[in-house]
Parts: sequence; C-alpha cells; structure tokens
Amino acid sequence: MHIDSVLLYAATYLGGPFGVIIANTLQFLQLFDAEGGLLAAQIMGSFGLLISVGLGFLVIVQWRGETCRAEAILLTIIFMVVGTAIVTALGRLNFTYTQALSSRYTTPALIFWSATGLLGYLIAARLPSSIGRALSIVGVTVLSILSTIVVLHQMFVICGPPDIRLVRDEAGIAIILGVKDDEALKHIFPNPSIPWQARDFLRQKRLSMFSEPFVEWYGLNIRDKFHLAPKSRCQGVIDSFDVIVSSGSGTLRTHGRVKGWAWDRESASVAQIIVIADERDVIVGLGLSGHWRPDVSKTLPTIKSARVGWQGYVNAVAGNSLTAYAVTDDGQTICQLDQEHVAPQPMIDINEVIQMSKIVSKNIRLNGMWQLDGDDHINVIRPDPNDKVYGSWNGSDANVGNLVLDGLSVPVSRRIVIPVVTGPSSSSLSIAVLDSSGRELMRIQPESPMKWAALVIKVPLDAGATIDLSVDDNGPGWGQWMAIGTPRAVPDL
Repeated sequence: MHIDSVLLYAATYLGGPFGVIIANTLQFLQLFDAEGGLLAAQIMGSFGLLISVGLGFLVIVQWRGETCRAEAILLTIIFMVVGTAIVTALGRLNFTYTQALSSRYTTPALIFWSATGLLGYLIAARLPSSIGRALSIVGVTVLSILSTIVVLHQMFVICGPPDIRLVRDEAGIAIILGVKDDEALKHIFPNPSIPWQARDFLRQKRLSMFSEPFVEWYGLNIRDKFHLAPKSRCQGVIDSFDVIVSSGSGTLRTHGRVKGWAWDRESASVAQIIVIADERDVIVGLGLSGHWRPDVSKTLPTIKSARVGWQGYVNAVAGNSLTAYAVTDDGQTICQLDQEHVAPQPMIDINEVIQMSKIVSKNIRLNGMWQLDGDDHINVIRPDPNDKVYGSWNGSDANVGNLVLDGLSVPVSRRIVIPVVTGPSSSSLSIAVLDSSGRELMRIQPESPMKWAALVIKVPLDAGATIDLSVDDNGPGWGQWMAIGTPRAVPDL
C-alpha cells in the first residue's frame, strides 16, 4: 500500500464536507454527476493537511507555557482527526477514494476544520499587527465557510427522503409481485427472509405495501383497466432487464429487475408509475419513477427533469415480449414506451437441481480455449464437487472458443436445467439450443457473475427427441468467461 495513496484518501476524508456540498450542488444544477466533488475534496483536504502541519510548527516554536494550552488542545484535536483519517485509509483504501466521502466521516472532518480555523485565529492574534490581522481574517473566513456549508447542506439532506422512499417502495413492489430480491429486501429489514415470510399475511390484511392501489393491477389486462393514449404522448424505454435467481424448478417464470426512463410530453412531467405487460397485454410488472437520470435530460433538452429514471420488477413467462407503459391522468390512462424487451429464461437456485438426473451427452467437442475444469473454482465453489465442469477460464479471461454437447435426450417434462457461472461480465457469452438437424431453436445470454445458478430451458415441442447445446465465449475482454456443469432433467410434474 503506497503512502501517497493513503495520504490522498486521508485528504479526501478531511475535505469531505467541501466535496459533498460541491457534488450535491453540481448534481442539483445537472452539471455533473455525484462524483463531481471528489477532486474538490482532495484539494481541500490536501490544503487542510498542509496548514495543520504549519499550525503545528507555529505552536511548537512559539510555545509560551500557560498561554498556549488552548492552542495545544486544538492542535491535539487536529492531529487526532488526521490520525483517524490515516487509520481509516489503511483499512478502507481498497473501496476507492469515493468511499471517503461517506456521510459518517463528515462529523470528524468538520471538527478538524473548526479546530483548524480557531487555532489559526488564536495564533494570528499573537503575530505582528498586519500579518496577524490578515491571518485572523483567514481563520474567521474558514469558520464562516464551514458554517455556511453545514447550513446549505441541510437542503440536500431534506431532499434525501425521496430516495429512501424509492428504495423502500421498490422492495415493496418486489414483495407484491413475488420476486424475492434479497438485496432490495435488505433495505427494509436486515434479514430479508422476515418480510418475505410476512408476505401472505400482509396481502390478506392489505397492510403495508399491499394497501397501495396498484396492487390489484398485477394480472389484469391493460385494456380492461386503462384507456390507451397515443404513443406520441410519452417518451421512454426499458433500458435493462436483470434476471434474479429464484426458487422453484417447476416454473418457467422469469423474475427480474427492470430499469428505464419515462416522460409525459403532454403534462411535461415525470410519469410516476410504470406498468409492464406481456404480449397478451397482461400486466406482469410494475415500476416507480423518480430515479436520477441526468444523461436523459442532457441528451433531450425537452425533458426538464433529471429524475425521469424508473425501476421495478417483473414476474413473467420466459420468452414473452415485454412492453412498458407510463401511467398518466391519475391512473386512468397509459401510453406505450419504446423498445420492447424479451423476458429471458429464468435462473433458479443451484441447490435445487443437484439431485436431479444428469443428461449425458453422446459427444463433447471442445473448441478454442475451452477445457475440462475451465472454471475459477478457487474463488467460486462448485455446488457439486463430483460434477464435470467445462469452461473457458484457465487463469485468463481473454480466452475464446466454444463447447458443443451433442445428443442430449429431451426429458418427458421437456425442461432441462444447465448449471452455469460467468465472470463479472456476461457480454459476448451465449448458450444456443439446436435440434438434431442443427437448426437453432433459441439463444440465451446467461448472467450469473461469480455465482453458480441453474438456467431453466423449456425445449420446444418441434425440437425432436434430442437437442444439442453450443456454449460460446466470444469475448476476450476483462471478466468474460463462462463455465457449465452437466445438464439435468427436470422431473415431470
């Protein structure tokens, strides 16, 4: 660990109050994102370190016994906070410099600057008249700036609760739709299983999130519930769909987290609620707006708010086409957003499939850099230590190639599961399902970064008695690798 990195982290820590207020101001003005204050924090913190050393030198060389006790106490406080910043850097530097801007570090940083300003004022009062007067002004100015920062920052603290509300309400939507997203549930309770276990009770009693009016929308046809406005009324898209590993291998429903943005042109405002419907026009997902998306308002000047981002959840049948709609006119009308999205194949808990019957391939072909035991099993523990694993990892994620499994027997249930793990990036990774003639039936981009999961695939009826799998890694970039275990047969229900 380099001393310059430690000192830079400590400087960021000490300059945090300045960095946070500048970052929030830039964000409020839509001039830059929340990282904009990092440089300001580092500059001010470095300045603070330098003046603390200078003040310490002046206290020592001009020591006058009883008259300098107050200065010695202030200097001790300064050095204590600086020492705290350095010790924090030794333990937290691996979390990047931005972590030093955490709100919990603001209190000691403000104490540092208060003590520094007061000490500078006391020392200046003992110096020759012209110099002392100038330094006294500097000390008072520092204290005044700090007081102003604290007052100004309260405006942004007041703006914080909407973000907290969004996080809470998104967890509520996950519970409403039956999507067990542990990361979201942890925001409302440390043990996510507790609110999840209370789900049925809350629904029956219409408590908490189940008291919201949109609870009844899930499963309804959009044409039975809403009037459909012209598509030109709204702007927006579905940006991404992230599959959430669920439980229950007997289902082919995909649980996922969706993100996008939406704007109501007619009212020139953010559409607050989003509904997601499948190709039958049945509502299978919900989302809430209010998320920070300054990139949209910068690109499209007609959009006057940076909080046009929305996030939500989907519980849909795999393979169905998904379309998002913005709810307008107090819940009476919807207008379609652009860019449909296909619900990907579901991922389920790997522990549910370990005991399922393995489907043995008649022929295994390894091409390129694919190999047996080609997974990062040191950092990602295999769920079945006795299973054969093929992958594109051998200590390098620059490998490319593919694995072909020929002649996999299709079970009676016509559902198979594939144990799979990917590197941090799933770009350029895919699994193709082909019939015995080589016709591609579907192609899937699995995403299970550094964690084994089970990909559930329903084999089409026209695929025949056997299928082939082509597992492709065409990505030489960082984190682009994939490994699979032996496919399993889902029992017929």
